[in-house]
Amino acid sequence: MQVQEDSSVFGDAFVDAGFNLISLATNHTMDKGEVGVINSVNYWKSKENVVFSGQWTSSEERETAEIHEINGIKYAFFAYTTSSNATIRKDYLVNKYSADKVKSDIDKVKDQVDVIIVSMHWGSENTNIPTDGQRQIADYLSSLGVDLVIGHHPHVVQ
Repeated sequence: MQVQEDSSVFGDAFVDAGFNLISLATNHTMDKGEVGVINSVNYWKSKENVVFSGQWTSSEERETAEIHEINGIKYAFFAYTTSSNATIRKDYLVNKYSADKVKSDIDKVKDQVDVIIVSMHWGSENTNIPTDGQRQIADYLSSLGVDLVIGHHPHVVQ
């Protein structure tokens, strides 16, 4: 069996499996450079009924607060990463976490939605215990009114 190096194969498999909320902010976001991010964003934009966050092709696109609705429930979805394997020259390419950025994003939508969801790519790999930094960020997100925090990155269950 030959494996294709086409990320759309994996994206299609996610969609076919029923995933429709996609976090694109990780420490690997910049692994294929700006072209990789642009290709990723364009791919996910082409999928119907799929919401993604964490990568954009322009600062204007990044600043547009998107509100979604399902079953009469309005929600906002944001994705951030606390680390990157590469230098980020254009901050809209990957949503690097900062307290000010998160507050600004949430303030734009909090009076317009029923639920705020944040995906956080954070923590130390292969560590079963959340770091103090993760706990502080989670507390901060909660204080801003975030209803659901989805954490990922450590490669083990925390």
